[in-house]
Amino acid sequence: MSKQQLWRGQAQRLKLAEQVAQELARLAVADVADLVGKDGTIKDSKNLSRDSTAAIAEISETRTNGAVTKAIKLHRSPRN
Repeated sequence: MSKQQLWRGQAQRLKLAEQVAQELARLAVADVADLVGKDGTIKDSKNLSRDSTAAIAEISETRTNGAVTKAIKLHRSPRN
């Protein structure tokens, strides 16, 4: 394997490590308040930042006796 191939492989691993660090940082600062309006409703995803949508693990809706309950689950934060 040539030095150039070794350096290329090292650069690819470094790029991947930087991407992972960025994703973890996005999750660490995620705030559910950015996803919910003042009235308690979930904001339209068109109005959310990419950082906010990246933090969402699941959105669910439950209907019980005519009442609708919506819930947001965020990905686990690396700081917890």
